[in-house]
Amino acid sequence: MFSIFLAYFKEANFEMLQSAALKAGVTKEEWKNFIAYAAGFYGNMSNYHSFGNLKFVPDLASFETFKTILYSHPEAQIQGSFLKNLFDQHLPKVDVEVFSIEKPYTQLNFPDEGGVTGYFSRNMSKEDLQLVKELCQSEKVDILNTRAFKLEDGTVKVTVGSIEKHSRAVEHAGRKFLIEFGEFSDYLKDMNHYLEQALKYCANDNQREMISYYIEHYKTGCIETHKNSQRKWIADKGPVVESNMGWIETYIDPENTRAYFEGWVAIVDKERSKKFK
Repeated sequence: MFSIFLAYFKEANFEMLQSAALKAGVTKEEWKNFIAYAAGFYGNMSNYHSFGNLKFVPDLASFETFKTILYSHPEAQIQGSFLKNLFDQHLPKVDVEVFSIEKPYTQLNFPDEGGVTGYFSRNMSKEDLQLVKELCQSEKVDILNTRAFKLEDGTVKVTVGSIEKHSRAVEHAGRKFLIEFGEFSDYLKDMNHYLEQALKYCANDNQREMISYYIEHYKTGCIETHKNSQRKWIADKGPVVESNMGWIETYIDPENTRAYFEGWVAIVDKERSKKFK
């Protein structure tokens, strides 16, 4: 949904979007509820509450109303446009994910407790997950930027977020494991492309080192390198532009061990901040 909302709201004002939706037959109340859902989605960075992990859904009669609003965007009316192609390709995939509140979609939780998660496959037992922890520790792979999936032959594949792609097969406690680096590689390449541009505009050496650690971390997937970036982030006192990014928080993993990727930017108004000193 992030890519769908990003494309829908990009370079468009709310008055135009509301007008287009109303012309498509949507009521003002439905439009208001759609916007409330989008705000909640962005506020929680998903369609699950940040704390409690319970799912929330649009206060709309059906997914058809939801689609009507999105397709009412003027660009989505143009055959072959980027927006129409995006909606055509991705909206059919998210019907259940957006509106269903039946189990297992009710809450982020262990699958065997009636929940759903994107961190490991539904056929992973808690015993399997414990073995994954032990494996990561013995193989010196930090679990923060990993996911785990049990294959049909019983092998457990542990994926690591990084640009570099390589894998190795190992055995632990009589079980077969595959550690595979390179998940989200294409996205991380984009991250590093822009971080390399940002290096040109750093205010000091501390910021340059921080960004350099980000770049190296995304390249290799090494969490220790990311920790070094965090040490530089803490030392970056009073920046005009502050940012942080990476696999940091573990709130939505049922085990509270794997992190989700986040990034934010804050612009500091130094003149205003002086008033509060």
